[in-house]
Amino acid sequence: MNLRLYRTSWIVAGVGLIVALLTLQSPQELPEPALPTAFDTGSALDLSREVEAVSRRRPPGGPADEASADLIRRRFLAVPGARREGSEERVREQQFTARDAGGRLIRMRNIFLALPATESGVRGGILVVAPRDTPIGVAAGASSSGIMLQLARFSATTVRRRPVIFVSTDGSSVGNSGIRWFLSRFSDFSIAAAVVIDGAGEGRSEDLYVWTHGGGISSGLDLIPTIERAVERAGASARFETAPIGQVAVGALPQSFGDHAPLVEAGIPAFTLSNRSDSPLRDDFGPSRERVALAGATATELLGALDAADSIREPGLGYWLNGRILRPQPLRAVALLLLLPALVMAADTWSRLRRVRGRVGGGLRGVLRRVAVIGAAVIAAHIASLLGAFAGTAAGAPPLPLDVEFGPGAVLGLALAASAGTLTYLALLHRRADTDSESEVGAALAVLVLLMLALWLVNPFAALIAAPAAHAGVLASRRWPPGAAVGLALLVVIGPLLVIGGLASRLDESFLFSAWYAVETTVSGARGVVLPALAVGILACLWTLVEPIARGWQPRALRRRRRGRSPRIAPR
Repeated sequence: MNLRLYRTSWIVAGVGLIVALLTLQSPQELPEPALPTAFDTGSALDLSREVEAVSRRRPPGGPADEASADLIRRRFLAVPGARREGSEERVREQQFTARDAGGRLIRMRNIFLALPATESGVRGGILVVAPRDTPIGVAAGASSSGIMLQLARFSATTVRRRPVIFVSTDGSSVGNSGIRWFLSRFSDFSIAAAVVIDGAGEGRSEDLYVWTHGGGISSGLDLIPTIERAVERAGASARFETAPIGQVAVGALPQSFGDHAPLVEAGIPAFTLSNRSDSPLRDDFGPSRERVALAGATATELLGALDAADSIREPGLGYWLNGRILRPQPLRAVALLLLLPALVMAADTWSRLRRVRGRVGGGLRGVLRRVAVIGAAVIAAHIASLLGAFAGTAAGAPPLPLDVEFGPGAVLGLALAASAGTLTYLALLHRRADTDSESEVGAALAVLVLLMLALWLVNPFAALIAAPAAHAGVLASRRWPPGAAVGLALLVVIGPLLVIGGLASRLDESFLFSAWYAVETTVSGARGVVLPALAVGILACLWTLVEPIARGWQPRALRRRRRGRSPRIAPR
């Protein structure tokens, strides 16, 4: 390894990082609403109590969920303008089915009210969403429907440049299937922006949490100043997911429990207002007047600001830094620059290996053998998931944490995965005769570079998380004392530890459970195929690179046996 070239590459990368940070841009500022905020908190609380009177627990598709849907339909019909010439055309419902994590087929329905614009204005309507169902055993969430119904009453009596659609979604606890179904079927007009109300008024915090990150790498960061201004006018503070490391962790393992996530993925500016962080709904305090007033006043002002805006910037890849945004291209450049020294060293090592030895086929075969070992374990775990050992997907999305348990089925599934990996190892790697450590190291570096570039193209946040592991792999190609393996291992695991820590904060669970949740939802297929496949290849490359150093920990007698020589036994 050429350490001088490695240091020079870091200097070049540092200069590039400074230039990229100079491209920070200000977020979009939406205009202030034309009318002052007017929200009837008492009516919203009365409507919330009506929903609670039906049932505080409303599992999707159950009798209580159906009864609450009927109630909300009746309240929609009572909104001024909901009936057009005696008909009920502006209040509609969508019936759909989805499979939960246990494989059960659940019948659900959305109820929505569409109010047209009262004057000629701009294209695109505004969506107001309130999840109606609750996870099994959870008693909460009635304030969402109460606030939404009161917003519908208010909007029906105001002047609007844009049409407004109020949707009571079902299946929010089944992979947000209700809002996803609505998006796939609603075609009356385009949607310019969306406001989701999820348990606002019921949390323990006096602040209002705002969820802007979707289920992918996009987020609605441009709406942050407008939301912050609306919350401050209501007399409170807004809490966003803008911690420097937290943004990277969320982007590397994207997941949100809000109905705004499918909207953001579809390119629609959307966010969720809540009194908890981006986590599943749990039993909580009942609605309080102060919190309902805060959420209602904020949502009312935001509806006015969105209606007054001529255009609203679509969500996209970005990074929030001290009130400014690092846009997609500079952000990708930053991720690539942090990988640059590793890329340069990998290319240099590969070229020198080809000049000196020229035998790279055996090295590539060694890397592929390790890919086969890890891949066999992952495929076996996925098969176990299909057979019911692990929780499945919820309508194709990651299930709620309460559906993911570590029981006998999980132990059996892990045993099957470990057996598949062990058998593959014994068949392909144990006592192989064509071992060539130098060729394998060079091949592993080359493959690692290609995989990191692919990861960078798919998800630059994941590339940022994997960057320390890439540098650990490059450093492992140099001769180090055996103890250096500890430092290299720390570089490898620091990224995954940050991701799991961020996930634990979102789930409000322990670190160990969050690690299991990430593994289980990955092998079940809930997180797609591309990122897990890249992770398998990267782990195989790191295994190849670190193995020569780890061999230095073996006792001297064992190393002699591996070379075919017996240790010398001193006479007594």
